Formats: sequence, structure tokens, C-alpha cells
Amino acid sequence: MANLNKGTTFVSGGEVTAAKLNDMVDNATITDITATDLASNNAMVTIGTAPANKAGNLYFDNGSNSTFGAKNGELLVYSGGMFHSAAENVETVMTFLSTESPVVGSVMTLDTTTNDQVKMSSVANDTSVVGVVAETSSTKARVVRTGYAKVKCNASLTDANRGNYLVASATAGQATTASVIEAGTFGRIMSIDISDDTIAYAMIFPATQPSGTAYMEVLAEDNNTTGTSYIEFNNTNVVTLTVTPNKPQPFSIKVNAFIHSNDSGGQSITNFSAVIKEGSTTLHTIASGLTLPYESEWPIPADIVIANTGTASRTITLTLNGSSSDGGTYYGHVQAVQWKVV
Repeated sequence: MANLNKGTTFVSGGEVTAAKLNDMVDNATITDITATDLASNNAMVTIGTAPANKAGNLYFDNGSNSTFGAKNGELLVYSGGMFHSAAENVETVMTFLSTESPVVGSVMTLDTTTNDQVKMSSVANDTSVVGVVAETSSTKARVVRTGYAKVKCNASLTDANRGNYLVASATAGQATTASVIEAGTFGRIMSIDISDDTIAYAMIFPATQPSGTAYMEVLAEDNNTTGTSYIEFNNTNVVTLTVTPNKPQPFSIKVNAFIHSNDSGGQSITNFSAVIKEGSTTLHTIASGLTLPYESEWPIPADIVIANTGTASRTITLTLNGSSSDGGTYYGHVQAVQWKVV
């Protein structure tokens, strides 16, 4: 309820003058106005720290309510069950997957199953990052697409991380740091939260997409290109590549080899197979059950992409197998590569 405080108070027997009458109005004040004192089509602007219970309609936040990520200086509008930033050009309220529970600072990516829907990031260097959660309700999140925001990271940070870039990590909803711009870079660290060293405050911008000139970087290779040291494969033969990816991104296995069927008895090589494996897991079957004519040369074409979420060494094998009366041979060149963009 609003209260009117008069600028001048008259007492019994007091003299009424023009100046006192003027002061009674000009120096009057109105206090304790609440939303109920306003017409239904009006709202209030409240100066103070926006409350966690979201009471009121419009707040100019001169404090910092970390419950939902408000920062000093934000103009917040309460609508649709949550506070929205008045800077709608840099924030958007979006629905998130019902199976997830993002928090303030969660990294969100595009979900194509529903209009304006997002999901928590879970792929390293994901280039479909939409932004970072500033506030959530039961089904929706206020997502900062550009501007200053709180970001949850997958490891402890120090002041040395100021200026580092941010990319999505393989941990759901969390970012990791990068010293240079990589595919999927979406922010740059400005400061570290002193109460939680896994929280960064960062400038958010649209996720970096691969562009520029791509070139191939060889991770591992096995050569037998001279043709003078053939390997018989009337028993299983294996070419082993130990691959250490330089980035937590997918890499490819390129096979540039060919089989030389060299059988002194003039026999074909039968039931020939060529399979790329990681341990006992078959990644790609290049050939299976082929017959290679005597004294023929058969190329092994393969360029397969292998998912990679870390940088640990991985052992990839190319297994060649076939049968002939006195053995066949092969030679060639096998590579594991990553494509870099500069």
C-alpha cells in the first residue's frame, strides 16, 4: 500500500500561509508503493539485488544473485516463470531435454529434434554450441549466446587460465580450456570464480566453425613400399599403427596399399580379407571373401573416420588374410591422420 507523507503538517491553531500550502504539496513524498497499487497493465522497476524467489516484475540488479547467474548491472524482466535479461539480442529462452538437468554455467548445444530446443554438450570440440545457461526453470533455460557469462569447466582453473579459450569437453555440460582457437571455440576466460575454481567468467561468442585451409597431419604410419620385402599371408598378417591423436577430435585411417598376388604355382589367392580393428573391435571391413587372380595387383581403398574423445594412445591394426598354395604377398603404405584447419 502506498503512503503519502505531507510536505507540511498543520497543527491546531497554526497559521495557514501560501508558503506552507505550497510546501505541503511540493515537498510531499510517496513511499511503500507495491505492485498492488498499480493498474493491471503496469509493472514496477525495483532497484536492488534481484531475489531468488523472483518476486516483482522488473529488476535493475545492482547486486549479484548467483542463484541464477544475475550480474551487477543487468535489467531483468520476470516473465514466463523466470527472469529474462532485457538484452534479448544476446540471450534466448529455450527448452532443454526433459531427461537433463542443466545448471547455471552449463554448456548447451543445438538439439534438432524440437524447435528452439537445446541439450547439454557431451562431445569434445562440438561446433554446435549454442551458449551457456544463465538461469533454469523446470523445462526451460535462459541461454547466453553472446556476452559475459558464468561457465562450468571440467577441471580446476587458476589465474594462469585467464585469456584461455573455451571449447566443449566430453563431460556433459562442461567446458575445457584451449590455448589457441580450435574448432568449436565459443568463449574466452576473463576471470576465475574465487569460491569455485571450476567456474570461469567468460566472454561468450558464436562457436567457431572449421574454415580456412585444411591440411593432413600424419599421426602414425607403416611403410612397406619397396616391393622387395613381400609379406606372405597364407596366415594372418597384421600391420599395427599406434595412434596418439593430437586433438580430442575424430581422426581418419587412410590405407594406401595394394595386394600383389605372387604365387609360384600360378594359383589365385582365395578368401582374401582386409579389416581395420581396434583390439577385437572391427572398425571397418575393406574386403571380405575376395579372390585375387595370380600375379594381379589389387588396391586397398579406405579412408574411414574414427570417433575420438581423448588423446590417449590407441592401437589400430590392419589385418590381411588369405589362402594360396605357397603364399601370397603384399606391400603398401598405411596411415592414420587428422585434418587440421588453419
